[in-house]
Amino acid sequence: MRTEPPTGDELTRMLVQMKRNVLEQAAAEPKPKRSKLTDRIVGGTLAVALLLGLGTAGAAIAGAIGRDDEPTEAVAATSEPVVAATTPEVPPRTFPIETEPPPPPPAVDPLTTVSTIAVRPEGLDLVDASGAVVAKLSYFDDPATFVGALTTVFAAQPTLQSDEELATSDSYSYFWPGGLLVAHDRVDEGRPIFVKFTGGSIGDGVTVTAGGYTPGDDLAAYAASVGLTIDGSDDGSRIPLEYGPEQGPSDGRYLDAWAVVGQSPGWVFAPYNLVTGAGQRG
Repeated sequence: MRTEPPTGDELTRMLVQMKRNVLEQAAAEPKPKRSKLTDRIVGGTLAVALLLGLGTAGAAIAGAIGRDDEPTEAVAATSEPVVAATTPEVPPRTFPIETEPPPPPPAVDPLTTVSTIAVRPEGLDLVDASGAVVAKLSYFDDPATFVGALTTVFAAQPTLQSDEELATSDSYSYFWPGGLLVAHDRVDEGRPIFVKFTGGSIGDGVTVTAGGYTPGDDLAAYAASVGLTIDGSDDGSRIPLEYGPEQGPSDGRYLDAWAVVGQSPGWVFAPYNLVTGAGQRG
């Protein structure tokens, strides 16, 4: 068996074949281009191997050096602009300011909206400008409640009777400008409150109506318009303006019921029963 390294032409052929093998392998497996420095190292290594007579071992060492020292091709850097990091703008925090809600508007007392008083057989209807009845006062209400309501309607306090008048009267009486008397019995609490109107506008322009008649107008003319007569006598000076529910048999001329009565020269009072005479004071 031959143990001596190849020499001469044999060595040259072997080196050429090894180089060809290396090149074919490199072609089959493409790799990044080697630098000139690497080629020089490989060439120098081959030369040293030849000089030292290393033969195949030297060539293998040179090939290994060539493969291990091949640098990886640098990846081309992309020239993209560098965007500076920005901190997102955070809007300032706002805190709700607690405020007291506005106070509700004061409630309107319906009695302050009354523009008309309708005198009825059983009480007073308090009517606003739209024609709506906002309150009813009964002649059998508590006198303080009755008088207090009218005080609100007229926005004025009534005038009271004098001590001398009170000393000789069976009633407590209250007067408002324009012609309104309200009286209630001092002794018999079961008797109704009595009202008398002598004018058609009380207080600050509150109008009065009674069965289509306005106090202070020509009562005889009104009576004639509804088929009644005023004859001037004590009994004949009164005419019923409106009746309430009947309480008993008629006397042939008047109904036995509470009524709104018109009396010459143009007054209106209620309640009054034209048959029994109940209800009137003085």
